[in-house]
Amino acid sequence: MKGKVLDKAKQLEMILEILEKKADDWKKKVPPPSEVVLNSEIELLKNDLNIFITLQNIGLFKGKIRYTEKEFNKINLQLESERKIMLKGKIDRIDEVSKENYEVWDYKTGSAGKYKEGDGLVGGTQLQPFIYSYAAQIILKEEGVEKPKVSRSGYIFPTEKGVK
Repeated sequence: MKGKVLDKAKQLEMILEILEKKADDWKKKVPPPSEVVLNSEIELLKNDLNIFITLQNIGLFKGKIRYTEKEFNKINLQLESERKIMLKGKIDRIDEVSKENYEVWDYKTGSAGKYKEGDGLVGGTQLQPFIYSYAAQIILKEEGVEKPKVSRSGYIFPTEKGVK
């Protein structure tokens, strides 16, 4: 299937098959309190997966996925005060828009309530998009991209909690 883009219905069908298998495996390891609880949790997960697949298909993302869960370690961020901060983390998603143009996304499973679109760094309290964009540019440069630029970054809320 590599390189082939599946329509939304096929994507959802495939991911729901994976969910059913994983739920069966988990059920054997950790018996649920009841079938009602299990079925309720599976329905919530199905709704979240539907939202996730919908987000993938509505044109929100401009590029193609280059990396998922890309770890970085020992990246130095030079501060104006001559101090350095050593960065370590895992970037949920890096998309390649063009040869030197990228987008960096972080998935959040909770509520979007405290995050506001266009609010940027929120007075320095939400630095993750900035830090991940900086790290992505370093990673891409180390991997041979001559002048990588992150043109967009932010949070994606692919769950029912996140879209409410």
